Amino acid sequence: LGDVYKRQIKSVRASLEPVDLAAIIGFTPIHLAAREGLASAVESLATRHPSAVQQAAQGQGLDKKFGLKSPGTGDTPLHLAAACGHSETAMALISAGAKIGAENKQ
Repeated sequence: LGDVYKRQIKSVRASLEPVDLAAIIGFTPIHLAAREGLASAVESLATRHPSAVQQAAQGQGLDKKFGLKSPGTGDTPLHLAAACGHSETAMALISAGAKIGAENKQ
């Protein structure tokens, strides 16, 4: 029963929208905005939730709830903005207090 159940959960995960899947691996709204290069959204989110600027992506959501392990990437919003070439967004994150030397799990 365990293997069948896990296959069903994996099937559900495969059908999820990207935003839902992002939540499973621990991306927050500021992670998504940084990845997409939405500097004004990053600034707004950083103003409302200053600690989110430093938050590393941790596995959560369905993975933990159903026993499917996803440790998360450990990426901060700054990692994502830089990796996607969004310099304006990266500068907005740095201005909001993002740590330049933060390390991810890769």
